[in-house]
Amino acid sequence: TLNPLIDASPSVAREIVLALLIAPPQERSSLYDHSSFLLNRFEIENIHGYFPPIYFRGPFLYFLQAQPDEGLELIIRLIDFVTDRWADRCVQQGLTPSSLSLDLQAGKRAEWIGDYYVHQWYQTQGNVPHPVECALMALEKWLYDKAKANEPLDHVISTIHSRSHSLALIGVLCALGRRKPELFAGPLLPYLAVPELNRWEMTSIVPSSWSWAQIGWCVEHPEWLRKLAYEWHNAPHKQYGMDQWAIKLFLTDDRVRAFLQPAVERWKQRLQDSKDRDTDVWLEPLIPKFEME
Repeated sequence: TLNPLIDASPSVAREIVLALLIAPPQERSSLYDHSSFLLNRFEIENIHGYFPPIYFRGPFLYFLQAQPDEGLELIIRLIDFVTDRWADRCVQQGLTPSSLSLDLQAGKRAEWIGDYYVHQWYQTQGNVPHPVECALMALEKWLYDKAKANEPLDHVISTIHSRSHSLALIGVLCALGRRKPELFAGPLLPYLAVPELNRWEMTSIVPSSWSWAQIGWCVEHPEWLRKLAYEWHNAPHKQYGMDQWAIKLFLTDDRVRAFLQPAVERWKQRLQDSKDRDTDVWLEPLIPKFEME
């Protein structure tokens, strides 16, 4: 129904989609604890037809294909809104919202909000509203199609880096890098210097993805649709995390190795200064993987 409006007036269509998806703020009753389903909707409407989530549900993929700039703006605004609501929930529970610092531009550090589960929203992990998962999958699919057609991706990546602050979109770009690994030696190179991303990518490969995604894909769905969902979540490139590409590029690409060597020294200093045993457990074995000797 929205497609003609997307074609004719994409900025209006973008605002309509956001208005339909975003629910008014609701007062929270003390009857519900932080694990309540209602608290995990993040003020997003529970719209029928978005479950099980897949990239062609909702207007997102068509929007990206027909009006790339406005379609990308729609998804960035939606994901940033939900990420901010996720951070609000953390504060309400007396927690400090997690974030990561990424040096995406020379001399300019940016804070990206989220944790491992926010990073994995595109893989249907993290108990996030279904329209959010569909939007992220649509962006992932659109980026894969552009990569397959050898279309330039730098502008899209730069737009996400400059317009968003959600680690959910970093997760999608990590998936794109797995599909087109040379991006990890280009615009996605700064990701390799973030030890948390290397750690998260170790556990983001096929088994964890499909074990979550298959929920809902039951016998009531036609076989062709279940097959499509299985192939999507078990695509060959999803068998390898960014961490594995990082090691390969470190060993084979002089530029990547020169970039990572000072980063690894910072990891060593962080390990030396750390008073967090949980961090020590995963950071210490990561460092030797990026030392040539």
